[in-house]
Amino acid sequence: MSQEELKMGEYDLIVSMTDTNGHITYVNDIFCKFAEYEYFEVMGQPHNMIRHPDMPKAVFQLLWNRMREGIPLFAFVKNKTKNDNYYWVKAFVFPIMKNGQLSKIVSYRKRIDEFAKQQVSAIYADLMNYESSHTPEESLNYLINNLKEKGLSYDQAIDQISLGKSI
Repeated sequence: MSQEELKMGEYDLIVSMTDTNGHITYVNDIFCKFAEYEYFEVMGQPHNMIRHPDMPKAVFQLLWNRMREGIPLFAFVKNKTKNDNYYWVKAFVFPIMKNGQLSKIVSYRKRIDEFAKQQVSAIYADLMNYESSHTPEESLNYLINNLKEKGLSYDQAIDQISLGKSI
């Protein structure tokens, strides 16, 4: 059975919130629609329950590094659904800090276009290959160094792809 891509609409906005351990404390109806789960099925569950196997662990290593430091992150993410379908998003993930400590994490996600999917799929396939024999931290360093060779930071690469420019 082949996976079907679920396409987000122009105005769809997925919202979720987790605790500091990545367990879901809030989702909106759009999250449930695209993840193909009922609200009660996701509450309290690890957010990575929707992580697609095509997603490099390095991306989530960067996300967690940034959250602990109190730094927001944009990332392109391929998620899987309860029914083994998938959907692509551009996520804006930001930490909520209290007294200098991570208190919770909020994520807003919108659709991405075909250009971004193609660009990111190639980058992620390369990272997945690298991760087959390296740790997520080593894979993250590999990504950062590859981007640096192109004169880009991670954030600049995300911006460039978002603007429809190759990296």
